[in-house]
Amino acid sequence: MNIRIDHIDIAKGISIILVAIHHSKFKVLFPSIVESMSLFRMPLFFFLSGIFFSVLQEPKFFLLKKTEALLKPYFSVLLTVVCISVLFYQGDFSNQLINIFIGNGRSIAQIDIYWWVPMWFLTHLFAVFCSTYILFKYLKFDSLPQISKWVGIAIVFAIGVNQIAIAWNVKTEIFNQELTMYGLPFSVDLLLVTTSYFIVGYLLKKQIQNFKPNFYWLLAAITSLIIVVLFTEAKISLNHRVYNEPFFATLGAISGIYIILSLSCFISSFNIIKKIILYIGSASLYILIFHGFVYFRTYNFLINHSPENILLVAVISLGFAIIIPLGIKWLVDKNRIISLFLHPTSLVKKSNKSN
Repeated sequence: MNIRIDHIDIAKGISIILVAIHHSKFKVLFPSIVESMSLFRMPLFFFLSGIFFSVLQEPKFFLLKKTEALLKPYFSVLLTVVCISVLFYQGDFSNQLINIFIGNGRSIAQIDIYWWVPMWFLTHLFAVFCSTYILFKYLKFDSLPQISKWVGIAIVFAIGVNQIAIAWNVKTEIFNQELTMYGLPFSVDLLLVTTSYFIVGYLLKKQIQNFKPNFYWLLAAITSLIIVVLFTEAKISLNHRVYNEPFFATLGAISGIYIILSLSCFISSFNIIKKIILYIGSASLYILIFHGFVYFRTYNFLINHSPENILLVAVISLGFAIIIPLGIKWLVDKNRIISLFLHPTSLVKKSNKSN
């Protein structure tokens, strides 16, 4: 059974807020700030996801658990979107269905504008969990000496970063039809990079659970991040297969993760703020799924009525993009029928308790 630790859950809440900010007009209004946060935004997500990874469950229960937690909401929401699209906008059902099953960012973008693109994270996180489970359960990675684990991760990570665009913008031919490939299904071409961050989170689990910010390390992290942002061309955009200047980009990612963990510990001392961000973190699935749709619907409506107040509209829209998914979560929690499509079943819950 997983024990909830406030500063880790607060970090999860902060990470989903950063995702919402990245997909908002703040990226246009404050490009340098938002782009700098991209150095650690997604690495943080995978790092935190790895902290509570466990290989104790039997394969069938592990697969069922991750399918229900990640793939069930993914397919439930996007199949609903496609059905609505076909009914009201005469979309191509078969083509959109193929895009859903490919499940990477570019294929999801073909379904209905770009509001649902962040859902590529759900399919890819499923692939990360499964590949890590195989690595630990069957290849006995955890039985290696500690130094071998870290050297192995470093080698795999270096290969992954070097080959990150191996399946991006690649022309291929299927059934005598020329196609351009933008990533593999479920973004498995990213696994060497994302699984590395995930496993590092797992290996540092005890240190993160007992994390206490160190002033000098925090100062070093802030300084490093500022130097990377101001004096290098480092950039991380996993969805677009970009990892520029790998050494400095990784330094920025590590620095950002340390800063967010330190900020989370600081916030945990303030009860009201802590509760708010913890609640946001508990609804991260819903915010991930719905924030883009809510944000741009709200923004487009408000900007038409108040075009001179761009910043205010952007702030209000961001608030709605977080609050409305919280409301959706509350409604789903209260409705047994809808929850069947988005929540784990009783079988999965029982398997969790038995482990």
